Amino acid sequence: MIYGALTGRPCELDAAVETLREIPPDLRHWMTQNSQRPDVEVDSEAGRFGEAQSCRVLPASERPMMKWNGNPYRLDGGDGGRTEEDGTFFLLPYWMARYHGLFEEA
Repeated sequence: MIYGALTGRPCELDAAVETLREIPPDLRHWMTQNSQRPDVEVDSEAGRFGEAQSCRVLPASERPMMKWNGNPYRLDGGDGGRTEEDGTFFLLPYWMARYHGLFEEA
């Protein structure tokens, strides 16, 4: 959305909108364990902090809670709901896209 807003050129708006739709409204860091799922292919290489990661990005609703600077391939995480994100990682791209007219009015 930043690219589309700043350049006026086409961007992958459908994928960006889908990602925003998948972000759960409950932003607590609930425990998430996807490394044991039989439908998820675990990458043979660990993430930069030694964590298990998948070969493809799971939907935001199935991943551990993270902001845009986290590893979207990370499979496991959370702290039992003891911490919560503030929501700016959703609000900034959403309102920027609205302001620059990237969303069509429904």
